[in-house]
Amino acid sequence: MKKLKLPKWKTKRKVGFRGYFTIFVMIIICIAVVCSILLEDLATSWIFKNIDLPEFIIVLIASLIIGVIIAWFVSRFALDPIKKIRNAMIEVADGNFNASVKEESRFDEIEDINHAFNIMIKELRSTEVIQSDFVSNVSHEFKTPLTAIEGYTMMLQMDDLTEEEKKEYTEKILFNTRRMSELVQNILLLSKLDNQGIESKKEEFSIDEQIRQVVLTTESEWLAKNIDFDIHLQSVKYLGNEVIISHIWSNLIENAIKFSPDNGKITLELTGDEDMVCFSVSDEGNGIEESQKQNIFNKFYQADSSHKQTGNGLGLAIVKSIVTIYNGEVFVENLQEKGCKFTVKLPK
Repeated sequence: MKKLKLPKWKTKRKVGFRGYFTIFVMIIICIAVVCSILLEDLATSWIFKNIDLPEFIIVLIASLIIGVIIAWFVSRFALDPIKKIRNAMIEVADGNFNASVKEESRFDEIEDINHAFNIMIKELRSTEVIQSDFVSNVSHEFKTPLTAIEGYTMMLQMDDLTEEEKKEYTEKILFNTRRMSELVQNILLLSKLDNQGIESKKEEFSIDEQIRQVVLTTESEWLAKNIDFDIHLQSVKYLGNEVIISHIWSNLIENAIKFSPDNGKITLELTGDEDMVCFSVSDEGNGIEESQKQNIFNKFYQADSSHKQTGNGLGLAIVKSIVTIYNGEVFVENLQEKGCKFTVKLPK
């Protein structure tokens, strides 16, 4: 959750609402009393000429009348910015997330409210865009394999197919089925991470052993591309959710394999001390453009716009979510020679 930061100079620069209110009340009382005294003779001879009232009662009644009139005009001045905020809230309630209010005000408190309101609208607008993009991307990611499965299934119903064609179509159906299964699992995992429902299971485990297991389970992928591994792993123990943490290493290593060229090399490094765990994975791919670095951890974002590489753009989003929950950080940098390097830091 983001913490609202208000300008530091405002409390010293301006008088608060209470200060203005106190000044207004004093002014109203002074004006009302002075005016009532000055108009006492007029009130006695004209308004109350047939009524026998003590002078202080006449002054009190005149003060109340004058005070109410002055207070009515002053209240319009003081409540005008609140009415503007109310109108903006009504617009937001009607679905207009482009509504905003002018932040500058004579009152510190009103300016704080305006500033917080504009920040809230900005976050709501951003959330709306993210949700619409998420739904659109999920629909697209599901539609593509479903269309392929439907097409190959219809082709399997043809009578004149050879055994090789049947095998090919069956493999295509299995491939797209696994793709959908992986997509569903990743979406469910992201939903679980967004709700931060992972802290219930904590146990001490070996991170270096986890990373070795990931390398072994992806053996078929890196052997197909004849990729070499340069591995430097310290023995590191960590207290956390073992299953969830493993997704960090698997997604980063699989990502490096995916974007590494044939006959390339991937370097894995793991270090740890009493305070911090640091893991990095480097590849020899094409690297990442500077304009894309700030987006690669977003859901469904793929740096490869040509979609030559398979994937649904959720791997790095999962890594970012897990690292954030554990109060760590993840960042990427391009290497001078070629390729890029992802680094994860987790506090112990």
